[in-house]
Amino acid sequence: MKRISEKGVGMKQLILITTSFPYGKQETFLETEVKHYGEFDKVYIFNCSIMTRSKRELPEYIWIDKRIKGVSQEYTNINEDILKEVIRCIKKYGIRDFIQLKIYREIMEAYAYAVHEAERIKKQLDKLGVKENDEIIIYSYWLHRQAMVASLLHRMYQKSKMVVRGHRHDIYEDAAPNEYLPFRGLIFDSCDLLCPISNDGKRYLLEKYGLLKADIAVFRLGVKSDFKLTQNYDTRAEKVRIVSCSNMFLVKRVDRIIETLGRIKDIPIEWKHFGDGGEEKNLRQLCDKCLTNGNVEWKFMGRISNSDMLAYYEKEQPHILINTSESEGIPVSMMEAMSYGIPVIATNVCGVKEIVADGKNGFLLEADFSEAELEKTIRSIFEMPKEKYYALRKNAMTTYQKKYNADINYSEFVHRIQQL
Repeated sequence: MKRISEKGVGMKQLILITTSFPYGKQETFLETEVKHYGEFDKVYIFNCSIMTRSKRELPEYIWIDKRIKGVSQEYTNINEDILKEVIRCIKKYGIRDFIQLKIYREIMEAYAYAVHEAERIKKQLDKLGVKENDEIIIYSYWLHRQAMVASLLHRMYQKSKMVVRGHRHDIYEDAAPNEYLPFRGLIFDSCDLLCPISNDGKRYLLEKYGLLKADIAVFRLGVKSDFKLTQNYDTRAEKVRIVSCSNMFLVKRVDRIIETLGRIKDIPIEWKHFGDGGEEKNLRQLCDKCLTNGNVEWKFMGRISNSDMLAYYEKEQPHILINTSESEGIPVSMMEAMSYGIPVIATNVCGVKEIVADGKNGFLLEADFSEAELEKTIRSIFEMPKEKYYALRKNAMTTYQKKYNADINYSEFVHRIQQL
């Protein structure tokens, strides 16, 4: 049945383009956001990667792409989009590096991907009865190749509007391989509303590309928690429960946590890391090398569902979340931890300072911190008077309630894109 707004006017249709969601375990932050899409007339989700067929539960009004495996064909035609991108890259790199870094190949591969996915999605929408003159919001969750797909789809629907979120690796071109993210011009020229999740992301986009402020609005992610903080609950004297949550990639620098914990010999510590990735084998070997004193219990928990992560926080109530990454947006892991009153120790990179207030709800380290500095910060939390530690936890909860409450943030975001 067609959903009607309170004023009796049919709402717009929403097309959400993701990497793999709702399949697999990635993009967990969307699990909460999609529950706020109920005011749209129809919601379609298209994922652009072949993932496991395990699917998370979604509201019944959401249509889910059941894509079959397909291979994008090589794109060889030179059109205006490609020509503009080639000129941009030659100006940026110079002709020699443009050739040596194989930027042209990346341009063509990225464009072939976008064309293939846009045409595939268009065919599916045709079958679903979506018309080219329907009012549609085309929403890419990432400012990357998914946004290229959205840009090409945007041209196919006369009354469509295009919205793109930006997080971290999809915003900061300077941190990308070869300092290159494809087709920024195509995306920005097509986009009606660009939504970085942090003020730092907005600053970078404005300084790097000179975008109009009217086209950019910060919309933070959010989490949902009903946790109630208990003042007298404090188990630090038993052992310090430390949690970290990230992919096991080099940029996340989980090895710095291990090396720091290896320095601490006199405090009983339980450390659990949630997440997986290509560095897991090396990190296990480092644990076996560094954590030999017997005072540190450690366990790699792998990638788990969002609901299981929150259940862990509810039951175990760890004392500290540590994030030593050299690049971040505003990690959802920090939002989730603070929603359970868990202080955060993190590196002061990108948008992290927007959630971690040094000395109030956690502690900030410089990007090039030493293990001695991280050790000192861990010790300060262990030795902190009960009242001061409770204040730290309370401030963490307040940060969540004021800035990262999912019901508030996602309702505001959905309301904004409905007005386009």
